[in-house]
Amino acid sequence: MLPEGAPGVDEQSFDQILCSTGWRQTLINPTLSRVHGLKRRRCSAHLIACGLVVSPFMDSTDVSRLLLPIRPTDHVTGPEDAPYTLVEYGDYECADCGRLYVILRDLQKDIASRLRIVFRHYPLSGIHRHAQQAAEAAESAGAQGKFWEMHTLLFERQEALRTKNLIRYAKELALDVERFRHELKHETHSERVRADFLAGVQNGVYGTPGLFLNGVRYDGAWDNKSLRSLLMSKDDS
Repeated sequence: MLPEGAPGVDEQSFDQILCSTGWRQTLINPTLSRVHGLKRRRCSAHLIACGLVVSPFMDSTDVSRLLLPIRPTDHVTGPEDAPYTLVEYGDYECADCGRLYVILRDLQKDIASRLRIVFRHYPLSGIHRHAQQAAEAAESAGAQGKFWEMHTLLFERQEALRTKNLIRYAKELALDVERFRHELKHETHSERVRADFLAGVQNGVYGTPGLFLNGVRYDGAWDNKSLRSLLMSKDDS
């Protein structure tokens, strides 16, 4: 279901939009993109088309601002009183998200008191075949209190996101592996991942990483130097 407080299209209408574009098949089960013969680039086009279809429902909505406030269920790291909060809609198989992960990791080490990070799932399953399950793996680890530890492994080992790899990571983190395996098999956390994804689409996110800095869409440069300069020089107010 849609996250509580999410603006825009109701769930039934949004499901109809997803079905009409063909994207819902890959969103719910990424393996269906192969079963139905959907090419990767076609799936990507479906996502863009989905955005074009959704836009009439959102004429009065300013998608340049973060529409869904940070919730207790969000994954957050960094001090609550940090002057800057960066919300990322990300995909564990996205190369750019992987590069951003390294930059944010380093920034948090150097200027930890100034930056809080919120991560929301946005798996582009049509072009990244392992992204959906990787997101569910992060949620499964989170259910055992180790979301960020799994988050780190997934980004640092982006080339190894098959099921067998995910189970190995669960062992490394000393999780209850049988529970983890069961939750992956039965897609226990797929609805949570889907809710993040839908919230991102409603907010005008059609690619990754999708960033919002202090509640405002950030489309600027996100290399280490640019972000560091922004976070250190911009007025905290």
